[in-house]
Amino acid sequence: MQLCEAGYFWEAHAVWEELWRAVPAQSAASHLLRALIQRAAAALKRELGNPAGATKLLAKANASLARARSLARRNDDPEPRLTVISILVDNALCA
Repeated sequence: MQLCEAGYFWEAHAVWEELWRAVPAQSAASHLLRALIQRAAAALKRELGNPAGATKLLAKANASLARARSLARRNDDPEPRLTVISILVDNALCA
C-alpha cells in the first residue's frame, strides 16, 4: 500500500502481481490482490491522462473486491481477515 500511496503505481502493481501468482487461483486472496493490481493500474492510467481507461479498471477492481469479500464471508473460507483487509483497500489512496 505504501508504494501506491507514494505514487509508485507501476511498482505497486508489480509487487502485488508477484503475490497474486503465489496464492491459490480463485481464492479470496487472489481476488483481493487482483483488485489491488487493478486499482494501481487505474491510478497509473489516470496519471498518464487516460481517465476512460482508469474508470474501466476501477470498475473491474470493484468487481474483484466484491468477489473477494463474498469468498471471505463464506464459512468454508480460511481467510476471514480478508474482509477487514478489503475495507483498507477501499480507503487506499491508490485509485
